Amino acid sequence: MKFENNSAVFALAGQYADAFFCVAKKIGEIQATSSILDKFACFIESSDDLRILIDNPVFSSGTRLSVVSKLLDNYGFCGCGADCIKLLTRNGRLNILSVIAKSFRSKMLKDRGELEVEVITACSLSGGALEALRAALAGVSDGRDIIFSHTVDPFILGGLVVYLGDLMIDTSIRTKLSSLTCLMEKGNK
Repeated sequence: MKFENNSAVFALAGQYADAFFCVAKKIGEIQATSSILDKFACFIESSDDLRILIDNPVFSSGTRLSVVSKLLDNYGFCGCGADCIKLLTRNGRLNILSVIAKSFRSKMLKDRGELEVEVITACSLSGGALEALRAALAGVSDGRDIIFSHTVDPFILGGLVVYLGDLMIDTSIRTKLSSLTCLMEKGNK
């Protein structure tokens, strides 16, 4: 599930990720918890039935928890990661698991002295442009090793979106047009 520039979602996800990370670190299950959060987020993304269960208010919290618990058991997911997913299910927050998993992963990498950098552009970048971008981002990595990835998403129209750990910098044309549209709509009221 995609959340476009929703700062409230990112803030809430960050709070859950902080809490989950503290617990996972304390009991020595950081990597296992990250893996379970990532895998279950992928299950949700790939299953229409699971998304319907999560998003449809017709299903009670108990029904959701029962189904999610059975899925966790069937896939052998246990420990802190499974407990985190059950808590999200009880709290009605499983719909933001993908954002929480990404934030958790960022915290795990920071703890290991690494920084995950994801750059999204509207078109492919040349090798020279990618190297210049990597060099510029290395300057803000606080000496951490950078894990760099680049993806192309023509939907952003132009500019770029950069994820530095759990910080997002969005300079895309799409976001600028969206902001301008909101301002114009407010002006017409």
